[in-house]
Amino acid sequence: MTVSMPSEIADNYRPATMVFSATDNSSDGASGCERGVYVYGMDDSQPLDTVAPVIESIYLNHPGFSDGGKVDQSPMLIARISDNVGINLSTAGIGHTMTLRIDGRESFNDIASYYTPASGSQAAGTINYPLTALAEGHHTLELRVYDTSGNEAIATLSFYVDSQLAPEIFDIYTDVNPASTQANFYLSHNRPDAVLGITVSVYSMSGILVWSTTVNDRSDMFTSAPVTWNLTDRSGRRVPRGIYIYRAEIVSGATRKVSPARRLAVTGH
Repeated sequence: MTVSMPSEIADNYRPATMVFSATDNSSDGASGCERGVYVYGMDDSQPLDTVAPVIESIYLNHPGFSDGGKVDQSPMLIARISDNVGINLSTAGIGHTMTLRIDGRESFNDIASYYTPASGSQAAGTINYPLTALAEGHHTLELRVYDTSGNEAIATLSFYVDSQLAPEIFDIYTDVNPASTQANFYLSHNRPDAVLGITVSVYSMSGILVWSTTVNDRSDMFTSAPVTWNLTDRSGRRVPRGIYIYRAEIVSGATRKVSPARRLAVTGH
């Protein structure tokens, strides 16, 4: 196996730690480390890398974000980056560390800890960095990333923080339609990795409430945790076959938003 190392490690003649992890097809995992290795020196035979990394996309909270758009006070910065050789995740090199700067003043140097490599052999991955307690009003941010040869890429965003901004629901859907035993409801939204209160309600075609439940759970980035309906009414009886209307309400802090209504067909037993 060949690994591209940051150039700053050339004179670091000290014991290093190599961490390994593995999974099999059944998702069982294993991990371990080796501390008896040394990493140092330079390979002068390697061609000079002058190609900068690429920030393929950068946005706040959701891919639908537009530069200058509104966000809540604790948005998540999401950026997809890649390089032809390797991304520098080291914090040892002064000036070559992944850095995020807000309004040209406040700097964050722990960005590499929030980087997730993409699967496969490509030198690419995603940064999911949570910002917290931003002040109301207009802001700018600047993201800097480096490759292992010290080449730099910069991307900027402007945005407006609105503390009263309601969460946006882009869609609500089920994993099955028609449903015969149960249905799992999912919401697509712009509150990534946030703890959300979600109420899903099911109505008859005549508008009578058949079933409703509220859950509080952490979302999986842009998608809520599943809310499961076992096709029974509020009395616990199995609902008859037919067409039902469902919708959801999402609550984040003091703000809330109601989804559009959708239809779900229920079959017989």
